[in-house]
Amino acid sequence: MQQEIYVLIAAAGTGSRMGMEINKQFLEISGIPAVIRSIRSFDSMSQISGIRVIAAQSDLSTINQLISSYQFKHNIDITTGGQTRQHSVLNGLRDLAQFNKPSQAAVILVHDGARCLVTQDVIKHCIDGITQNNCACAAATPVKDTIKQVALDADPTNPLVEKTLDRNRLWALQTPQGGFFQDLLTAYETVTEQGKLVTDDLAVMEAAGHKTMLTTGDYRNIKITTPEDIIVAEAYLSSEAN
Repeated sequence: MQQEIYVLIAAAGTGSRMGMEINKQFLEISGIPAVIRSIRSFDSMSQISGIRVIAAQSDLSTINQLISSYQFKHNIDITTGGQTRQHSVLNGLRDLAQFNKPSQAAVILVHDGARCLVTQDVIKHCIDGITQNNCACAAATPVKDTIKQVALDADPTNPLVEKTLDRNRLWALQTPQGGFFQDLLTAYETVTEQGKLVTDDLAVMEAAGHKTMLTTGDYRNIKITTPEDIIVAEAYLSSEAN
């Protein structure tokens, strides 16, 4: 029996750091909106069982129009996001339970809509990491730069350094991230009910007492966050086309 694999595309963020009023998910990268590129990365994989995009209430009309204007192999479902990424993913998991009815052992991948250069290799590594290690996993890359930890109340213009972290133990987290459906849903429900607020899926699983692991990411798997990221992403796409 083929492993069930469902994808949640988290696209309910804003463009605050982009300095634009438009949601960064809708910014075009070489002529195609970032969120559409992200959907396509998963839609092209035959082993994917279903894809659900999580969008802000104010963007539901826009995301519906965008999705209907492109051809996809899968039916793309839509979930209304919440006040934070954590609440948005929980909404997506609840909608999966209600409408898609995955098995408890179905693999759920959560991917940022603005991380639109993800490759099939990175996605497969994450799926394999979950199924082979029987735990939650996330794509990640070793940190290249030396990282300084600054004081908690440090001046952002001239922060006081507390210590230098061991670069050999530091990895930069990417998406996709995920785990088995029932484990992920229960962890999200529990952590959210406890009032804890975390920023990624592995952190939710860790807060609920689960083991987590990292899988091989890609330095090109960048998240479109600032205007400079658009330039970098388009440069990557241009180099791949040549």
